[in-house]
Order: sequence, then C-alpha cells, then structure tokens
Amino acid sequence: MQFQTVLSSKGQVVIPKKVRDVLGLQISQSIVFDLNEDKKEVVIKNKPDIIDLVNSKKLPLKIKKTVPVLKTRELFEKNYERF
Repeated sequence: MQFQTVLSSKGQVVIPKKVRDVLGLQISQSIVFDLNEDKKEVVIKNKPDIIDLVNSKKLPLKIKKTVPVLKTRELFEKNYERF
C-alpha cells in the first residue's frame, strides 16, 4: 500500500493517519528512519518506549519489588545505551 504526502519548506512531512495507526505512533513519540542510500529508500519504524519494552518482557529484567515507573525509566536510561 502506498501513501503520498508533501515535503514542507521546513523539511517536514505529515505521516498519514493509516500509517500512524498501523505503526502505533503517538504524539511526541520518537520514530526511527532507516536510510538505504544505495536504493534511496527510507523505512520508518516505531521506536518503542522504554516502558513498552519492560512491559513486553523483551528485556532480561528481574524486578523483585515495585518501583515507580519514572524511577524505572531513570535507572534504565542510566544503565543501558540507547539504540
């Protein structure tokens, strides 16, 4: 499926609603652009929030006690490199 949009004078584009819905994009959420220079293609990916990663259990974290969400985020960002 293809979608068309326009590049503004500030270099901004609007991501069509259908694409935002499929990728699960939210306002102020970070997204990742994978650039393939040889093919001159860009792939847009949803950059999961740290809290989403913890909740999805894709990280090898063992939480033994209840920790406030903001404290968890702070500790995670302090100890893990961003990707």
